[in-house]
Amino acid sequence: MSGADGTGRGVRGASASISTAPGLPNTRESAMRALAISAKRSWRRADVQSALAARVRRADLRAAEAIRRHPVLTRWLLAGPGALLAALATLTAMPLWVPPGAAGVNDVAFPIVLTPLLWALPFFYAVLEENLVRGTLVLGLAILVQGAALALALVG
Repeated sequence: MSGADGTGRGVRGASASISTAPGLPNTRESAMRALAISAKRSWRRADVQSALAARVRRADLRAAEAIRRHPVLTRWLLAGPGALLAALATLTAMPLWVPPGAAGVNDVAFPIVLTPLLWALPFFYAVLEENLVRGTLVLGLAILVQGAALALALVG
């Protein structure tokens, strides 16, 4: 029993059984080459992902800086067209998540009755929010979520 595992093979012989990619000979050198290629690909993928994340962070910083540079324009856009768009997106998506009720009209009647409230909430939020970057993100996310729900309902 000359091997470390008692099989007669040395420690060196155990590494020769590493599986490689199909078509390559089953040797230690080809296994190491396949491992190096795999590591290089994953390194490239991680490098691309980190570069993309850095680019997104820079765009976020530029957008936040533009919002901070023009607070009156940003607040006007949020309280005017932004609030109206958020209200309309919520109004049109409400029949998707409001139950129809016993008469079958609640999903249509509630959005119509609640239209002033649906407009007032985003309007007052946009006017009273101190952090305009956060306000822009909240209203933008509300518009996107309600719009996506409506689009999914229409597409099928």
